Amino acid sequence: MGFKQNLIRTTNHAYNRLTRLPPLGSVASHHTLVKAITYTQNGDPTEVLKLREFTLGPPKANQLGLKFRLSTLNPADINTIQGRYPWKPTIRKDLIEDQEFYVSGNEGLAEVTSLGSELDPKQWKIGDWVIMVGGSNLLLIRL
Repeated sequence: MGFKQNLIRTTNHAYNRLTRLPPLGSVASHHTLVKAITYTQNGDPTEVLKLREFTLGPPKANQLGLKFRLSTLNPADINTIQGRYPWKPTIRKDLIEDQEFYVSGNEGLAEVTSLGSELDPKQWKIGDWVIMVGGSNLLLIRL
């Protein structure tokens, strides 16, 4: 099998549907305490970024559970936080009751930890590695 066939499959899953941190298990049935770097308004990253802890449930039927191994804050992310980037992320209203915030970062390396019930286990496998690219696409890497 060629390099591209073995390493790359692009899937369009909305960034907001993909959890940035993991629910664990094959089809997770429990909740997991996670952390994310967030912000509620644009501004100087040294002033507006905040580490939040919250609980994630299992993935919805059409979602993957992901455990992020590496996430970056690159210049485009910094510009987004500052409000200078043309693209604006969707505010999250579903992670902590009565709180709205943005989860920072558009790229990262994650491991698939669980599959929603509607996802094909022949296409996605627990242990697959995925790279978030551009906030809306996954690049699948099978090792």
